[in-house]
Amino acid sequence: MKGHISIGILLLFCAYGALGASILAKRDEAEKKQFVTGLNRLRQVVAAEFKIANMQEMSYHTGLENEDGRLR
Repeated sequence: MKGHISIGILLLFCAYGALGASILAKRDEAEKKQFVTGLNRLRQVVAAEFKIANMQEMSYHTGLENEDGRLR
């Protein structure tokens, strides 16, 4: 049951990240950092639950955000 809850939470974060990606670009640095920190905590829980040894920490790269803006 605990595994199902972890997977459900992970899916919710992924859906939020996919749907809110353009909205994330409009947020300030503190909100971006808080979002990435929460996502990394969830990834840590999933990695421990499913014994994933090589799950790397995610980070937000403002330079890539600016690059995306130039491509539009």
